[in-house]
Amino acid sequence: MISFLLKLVPAQYQILAKIIALAVLAGIIFAAAISAYNWAYKNGVQAERVTWQQSENAKLQEAITHINGLNKKIREAERAHAVELQTVSNNYQQGLKHEKQKFNDVVASYRAGTISLRDKHAAGSPAACVGFAADLSAGASGRDATEGAKLSQPLAEFLIGLASEADEVVQQLTACQEIVNADRAALVQ
Repeated sequence: MISFLLKLVPAQYQILAKIIALAVLAGIIFAAAISAYNWAYKNGVQAERVTWQQSENAKLQEAITHINGLNKKIREAERAHAVELQTVSNNYQQGLKHEKQKFNDVVASYRAGTISLRDKHAAGSPAACVGFAADLSAGASGRDATEGAKLSQPLAEFLIGLASEADEVVQQLTACQEIVNADRAALVQ
Protein backbone atom coordinates (compact mmCIF):
# COMPACT_ATOMS: atom_id res chain seq x y z
CA MET A 1 0.00 0.00 0.00
CA ILE A 2 2.83 2.40 0.72
CA SER A 3 4.48 1.56 -2.60
CA PHE A 4 1.19 2.37 -4.36
CA LEU A 5 1.08 5.75 -2.68
CA LEU A 6 4.71 6.42 -3.57
CA LYS A 7 3.94 5.79 -7.26
CA LEU A 8 1.35 8.55 -7.10
CA VAL A 9 3.92 11.06 -5.88
CA PRO A 10 6.33 12.50 -8.48
CA ALA A 11 9.95 11.28 -8.15
CA GLN A 12 11.32 14.61 -7.07
CA TYR A 13 8.96 14.64 -4.06
CA GLN A 14 9.28 10.97 -3.06
CA ILE A 15 12.05 11.56 -0.53
CA LEU A 16 10.07 14.40 0.96
CA ALA A 17 6.96 12.20 1.06
CA LYS A 18 8.93 9.43 2.83
CA ILE A 19 10.20 11.95 5.39
CA ILE A 20 6.67 13.28 5.97
CA ALA A 21 5.33 9.71 6.25
CA LEU A 22 8.04 8.82 8.75
CA ALA A 23 7.34 12.03 10.69
CA VAL A 24 3.61 11.27 10.76
CA LEU A 25 4.38 7.69 11.81
CA ALA A 26 6.74 8.95 14.54
CA GLY A 27 4.06 11.46 15.68
CA ILE A 28 1.48 8.67 15.87
CA ILE A 29 3.89 6.44 17.82
CA PHE A 30 4.80 9.38 20.11
CA ALA A 31 1.12 10.22 20.67
CA ALA A 32 0.39 6.55 21.40
CA ALA A 33 3.31 6.42 23.83
CA ILE A 34 2.14 9.60 25.61
CA SER A 35 -1.39 8.26 25.71
CA ALA A 36 -0.18 4.92 27.10
CA TYR A 37 1.94 6.73 29.69
CA ASN A 38 -0.99 8.90 30.78
CA TRP A 39 -3.25 5.86 30.97
CA ALA A 40 -0.67 3.96 33.04
CA TYR A 41 -0.05 7.00 35.26
CA LYS A 42 -3.75 7.54 35.89
CA ASN A 43 -4.29 3.86 36.62
CA GLY A 44 -1.23 3.81 38.88
CA VAL A 45 -2.39 6.89 40.75
CA GLN A 46 -5.87 5.44 40.97
CA ALA A 47 -4.52 2.13 42.27
CA GLU A 48 -2.32 3.97 44.77
CA ARG A 49 -5.27 6.14 45.83
CA VAL A 50 -7.44 3.03 46.33
CA THR A 51 -4.71 1.43 48.47
CA TRP A 52 -4.30 4.63 50.51
CA GLN A 53 -8.05 5.00 50.98
CA GLN A 54 -8.33 1.38 52.10
CA SER A 55 -5.59 1.87 54.70
CA GLU A 56 -7.18 5.13 55.88
CA ASN A 57 -10.59 3.45 56.08
CA ALA A 58 -9.07 0.65 58.16
CA LYS A 59 -7.53 3.23 60.52
CA LEU A 60 -10.85 5.06 60.76
CA GLN A 61 -12.69 1.81 61.53
CA GLU A 62 -10.19 1.07 64.32
CA ALA A 63 -10.66 4.59 65.71
CA ILE A 64 -14.46 4.28 65.55
CA THR A 65 -14.31 0.91 67.30
CA HIS A 66 -12.06 2.39 70.00
CA ILE A 67 -14.34 5.42 70.45
CA ASN A 68 -17.42 3.20 70.66
CA GLY A 69 -15.69 1.10 73.32
CA LEU A 70 -14.82 4.22 75.31
CA ASN A 71 -18.36 5.55 74.95
CA LYS A 72 -19.71 2.24 76.19
CA LYS A 73 -17.41 2.36 79.22
CA ILE A 74 -18.44 5.95 79.93
CA ARG A 75 -22.14 5.08 79.67
CA GLU A 76 -21.64 2.11 82.01
CA ALA A 77 -19.75 4.30 84.49
CA GLU A 78 -22.47 6.98 84.30
CA ARG A 79 -25.15 4.34 84.80
CA ALA A 80 -23.31 2.91 87.82
CA HIS A 81 -22.83 6.41 89.20
CA ALA A 82 -26.52 7.19 88.72
CA VAL A 83 -27.46 3.96 90.50
CA GLU A 84 -25.11 4.86 93.33
CA LEU A 85 -26.58 8.35 93.60
CA GLN A 86 -30.09 6.89 93.54
CA THR A 87 -29.10 4.57 96.38
CA VAL A 88 -27.77 7.54 98.33
CA SER A 89 -31.00 9.42 97.68
CA ASN A 90 -33.13 6.46 98.74
CA ASN A 91 -31.09 6.04 101.92
CA TYR A 92 -31.43 9.74 102.63
CA GLN A 93 -35.20 9.70 102.10
CA GLN A 94 -35.54 6.62 104.32
CA GLY A 95 -33.38 8.28 106.97
CA LEU A 96 -35.55 11.40 106.90
CA LYS A 97 -38.68 9.29 107.12
CA HIS A 98 -37.17 7.37 110.04
CA GLU A 99 -36.19 10.62 111.80
CA LYS A 100 -39.69 12.07 111.39
CA GLN A 101 -41.20 8.85 112.71
CA LYS A 102 -38.76 8.87 115.62
CA PHE A 103 -39.67 12.52 116.34
CA ASN A 104 -43.39 11.70 116.27
CA ASP A 105 -42.82 8.66 118.53
CA VAL A 106 -40.80 10.68 121.05
CA VAL A 107 -43.38 13.50 121.14
CA ALA A 108 -46.20 10.95 121.54
CA SER A 109 -44.28 9.20 124.34
CA TYR A 110 -43.66 12.54 126.03
CA ARG A 111 -47.31 13.51 125.82
CA ALA A 112 -48.36 10.08 127.09
CA GLY A 113 -46.03 10.51 130.07
CA THR A 114 -43.82 7.53 129.13
CA ILE A 115 -40.76 9.76 129.01
CA SER A 116 -40.03 13.11 130.58
CA LEU A 117 -37.30 15.65 130.14
CA ARG A 118 -35.62 16.99 133.22
CA ASP A 119 -32.93 19.51 134.00
CA LYS A 120 -30.79 18.03 136.75
CA HIS A 121 -29.13 21.39 137.42
CA ALA A 122 -32.39 23.34 137.96
CA ALA A 123 -34.15 23.59 141.28
CA GLY A 124 -37.65 22.25 141.72
CA SER A 125 -39.25 25.72 141.68
CA PRO A 126 -38.54 28.91 139.74
CA ALA A 127 -38.33 30.88 143.01
CA ALA A 128 -35.14 29.01 143.90
CA CYS A 129 -33.31 30.73 141.04
CA VAL A 130 -33.51 34.14 142.78
CA GLY A 131 -30.80 33.53 145.38
CA PHE A 132 -28.42 31.18 143.55
CA ALA A 133 -25.97 31.17 146.48
CA ALA A 134 -27.39 27.87 147.69
CA ASP A 135 -25.22 24.77 148.08
CA LEU A 136 -25.32 22.71 144.87
CA SER A 137 -24.74 19.32 146.44
CA ALA A 138 -27.57 16.79 146.32
CA GLY A 139 -27.72 16.38 150.08
CA ALA A 140 -28.14 20.10 150.72
CA SER A 141 -31.17 20.49 148.46
CA GLY A 142 -32.80 17.37 149.76
CA ARG A 143 -33.57 15.94 146.31
CA ASP A 144 -32.14 13.23 144.05
CA ALA A 145 -29.53 14.74 141.69
CA THR A 146 -30.58 12.47 138.82
CA GLU A 147 -34.15 13.71 138.78
CA GLY A 148 -33.96 17.48 138.57
CA ALA A 149 -36.78 19.79 137.57
CA LYS A 150 -39.24 18.60 134.94
CA LEU A 151 -39.26 20.79 131.84
CA SER A 152 -42.48 22.38 130.66
CA GLN A 153 -44.29 20.75 127.75
CA PRO A 154 -43.59 23.56 125.20
CA LEU A 155 -39.90 23.61 126.16
CA ALA A 156 -39.65 19.82 126.03
CA GLU A 157 -41.34 19.66 122.63
CA PHE A 158 -39.07 22.44 121.36
CA LEU A 159 -35.98 20.53 122.53
CA ILE A 160 -37.27 17.28 121.02
CA GLY A 161 -37.89 19.16 117.74
CA LEU A 162 -34.43 20.71 117.88
CA ALA A 163 -32.86 17.30 118.43
CA SER A 164 -34.88 15.94 115.52
CA GLU A 165 -33.70 18.78 113.28
CA ALA A 166 -30.11 18.04 114.33
CA ASP A 167 -30.64 14.40 113.38
CA GLU A 168 -31.98 15.53 109.99
CA VAL A 169 -28.87 17.66 109.50
CA VAL A 170 -26.77 14.59 110.28
CA GLN A 171 -28.74 12.69 107.62
CA GLN A 172 -28.15 15.50 105.12
CA LEU A 173 -24.43 15.68 105.85
CA THR A 174 -24.12 11.91 105.61
CA ALA A 175 -25.88 11.97 102.22
CA CYS A 176 -23.65 14.84 101.05
CA GLN A 177 -20.54 12.94 102.08
CA GLU A 178 -21.76 9.83 100.26
CA ILE A 179 -22.39 11.91 97.12
CA VAL A 180 -18.92 13.48 97.33
CA ASN A 181 -17.37 10.03 97.74
CA ALA A 182 -19.39 8.70 94.80
CA ASP A 183 -18.37 11.65 92.62
CA ARG A 184 -14.71 11.19 93.53
CA ALA A 185 -14.92 7.49 92.77
CA ALA A 186 -16.54 8.29 89.41
CA LEU A 187 -13.75 10.74 88.55
CA VAL A 188 -11.06 8.17 89.32
CA GLN A 189 -12.56 5.71 86.83
